[in-house]
Amino acid sequence: MDAETNKILGHLLDGSRKRRSVISIVGMGGLGKTTLAKRVVNEAKARFSLSVWIDVSQQYSAESLLRDFLRQVTKLKVKKLEQMTRTECEATVYQTLKAENYLIVMDDVWDKEVWTILSPHLPDAENGSRVLITTRYVDVPRAADPSTPLLELRLLSKEESWELLSKKAFPNVGKEIARKCGGLPLALVVLGGLLSTKGPSLGAWKRVAETLVWETSKDGRVCLDILALSYEDLPRRLKCCFLYFSSLPEDFEINVDKLIGLWVAEGFVEQRAGETLEETAEDYLEELVQRCMVIRVQDESGPIIEVSCRIHDLLHDLTVAEDKEVGFLVSQGIRDNEGVSQLDSSVRRLSLQGEKAWCWDSKSTPRLRTFLFYLFCQVDINRVFIMWHNNF
Repeated sequence: MDAETNKILGHLLDGSRKRRSVISIVGMGGLGKTTLAKRVVNEAKARFSLSVWIDVSQQYSAESLLRDFLRQVTKLKVKKLEQMTRTECEATVYQTLKAENYLIVMDDVWDKEVWTILSPHLPDAENGSRVLITTRYVDVPRAADPSTPLLELRLLSKEESWELLSKKAFPNVGKEIARKCGGLPLALVVLGGLLSTKGPSLGAWKRVAETLVWETSKDGRVCLDILALSYEDLPRRLKCCFLYFSSLPEDFEINVDKLIGLWVAEGFVEQRAGETLEETAEDYLEELVQRCMVIRVQDESGPIIEVSCRIHDLLHDLTVAEDKEVGFLVSQGIRDNEGVSQLDSSVRRLSLQGEKAWCWDSKSTPRLRTFLFYLFCQVDINRVFIMWHNNF
């Protein structure tokens, strides 16, 4: 990834380009776009007076994007942000940036409408400001800045695939498994995590190789056979824990202690002699990390090191698909102009995400035992509890 990193850094730090410009990283899911963007930003951000990272994903609204930006760069209190109209948010974004030499990252952009929403409020003071976009779709960078060359991430060669797979597993296996991964880094890493649990058994590895049917579709989306195989290989105790990630918004990082508390509360963790449930749950999480299905994230910017975790968006797609198959949990992302879809009365676990997530009729789900909701703004929690109490 060194060549790609240097290429993007060259565009970001090009002192001869004073006008604001957009650099885009394009490629199918699982190629490592976000990883590359984070690596580049870590090296480049010291050269900018202000840097902002915005997770976009499929479920977004103009208000949530603008407020996410303002939360990162202003000292406005949450209550004040909640009260601001979209027009006020747009004006504040512009005023905040107009004197800055900024670097803004828009990660996982699914459609060019995101650029239409944000670009009018990103001033060009001709001071070398930059916008970095990661996306699966080439029409996004074309809409943003057709004058700047985009970086299209390629699939790995057979040799590179084998090299990456060998780092995660045992080297004494033929290259057939690596070939079947189609050069997709995420598939190689996750599959390597699975194989590393099998031990140096050629027979076990051959059985895995025979199971694989991996193809990359022409429209750039990949089938989930390898990722599903890794899920099916999980011990029963870990499957529920992994599926629980479907309750989180895509690309969401959850505090490890909070996640462990949820697993324990749900009854997913088996009691082991001489250990607390929380200690056992920590072992569960570590096993998922070792299998490369969960990513640990450490934030050392504050006085206390914060440890959180997340899963790749393709693995998130897998958890959502599996939920629908087995009825484990219902998860809905709600945009501003939408309401909660009709829910089956048998739903036992429900996760709602979006600024209208709390507008839900609890009488429609009489068997509900777990309710999680993620707001992209602040609301008066007392008002929410009163509303729910009146509904029951």
